[in-house]
Amino acid sequence: MPQQPRRELTHRSIPASEIPTSGISVSLTAGTLQAIRERVGKRGVSAFLEKAAQRQIERDNLDDLIADFDKTRPAASRS
Repeated sequence: MPQQPRRELTHRSIPASEIPTSGISVSLTAGTLQAIRERVGKRGVSAFLEKAAQRQIERDNLDDLIADFDKTRPAASRS
């Protein structure tokens, strides 16, 4: 499977008011949405989901890096 280019999350140093946004519709289970709202309130759901998506992207990028690293090391040196 071809690897996706890694995307850097560079907007952390940009004020929130200057970051372009787009609206989408997302379906979540009722229990998940309730748990999010209990943590952040009704007005914090989008920010919570943004942070969760950023964390997942970072994890996926790390997984890709680890996989690339494992491909370059001889099998005997992995143990």
